[in-house]
Amino acid sequence: MQLVPLIWGHDQSIWHWNQTNRERELNDRRYPQSIGAKFRRFLKDNHHYQKQTFAIYSFHEPLAKPGYVEPKKLKKFYLQIQEEFSTRPMNVYGEDMTFVWPQADECLTDVLDYEIHTFYPFASTRSGRYRPFSPKGYYLKPTSDLKMVFDNQRETIEIQLKRFQEAKPAINGRRPQLIVILQTFVDSGEKDLWNRMPDTHEMKKVADLILSEFQDRIAGIAWYPFRQAANNYTHWLHKDRYDDQGRDRWSVVAEVGQQLRKKSKLK
Repeated sequence: MQLVPLIWGHDQSIWHWNQTNRERELNDRRYPQSIGAKFRRFLKDNHHYQKQTFAIYSFHEPLAKPGYVEPKKLKKFYLQIQEEFSTRPMNVYGEDMTFVWPQADECLTDVLDYEIHTFYPFASTRSGRYRPFSPKGYYLKPTSDLKMVFDNQRETIEIQLKRFQEAKPAINGRRPQLIVILQTFVDSGEKDLWNRMPDTHEMKKVADLILSEFQDRIAGIAWYPFRQAANNYTHWLHKDRYDDQGRDRWSVVAEVGQQLRKKSKLK
């Protein structure tokens, strides 16, 4: 098992920007009090932990605040990670940087090695049980047509993959790979969006659709979240293991995991 250590601090990240030196505080000799620098030193000093670390978690929706965390600062972080882990290369994983947001075009490479693509369609409304996501970057009206929902999602994934392929490779020759994240939570703050857990049949059906179309072109599938990731979540996969019919959601996770491992790119 390999991990992506998630350590959140100010603004959902521990990677502090030093304005004076125009860099992230990653070196513990220059920044002895920096949490990020201490974590980087921990990995460098403990090779068995670094070997279990699949990627470093970088930022969550940083472009939601244009000008605060801008592309050049994200690129600087990526460059510094390559330099700090030059003898034992480290992947960089991040969320919501290369699609929809302002300045996303500038983050297609030299920012991430692995990027998520969220697929959160499960809802409970009078108009339908799903909310499709438009390729233009916003949610459409509810529907009960799962095929239409997936057709829209397929198009958004195709757009993102094409954007990666057409972008100039990163300094290390890499382009980001996608990990599709599927909804297994209920958000009490949303009235007709993300307010229903999928049952086991829906989980398997959606995962099968993703794999049938993209298994050779994505890095993997994840289920979000396993444990409670926000105070406004009322349901999540660890607590709500069984659906309303008593069927085991974890068995679907295991089955899909076995399918992925047969042809996994997560080496």
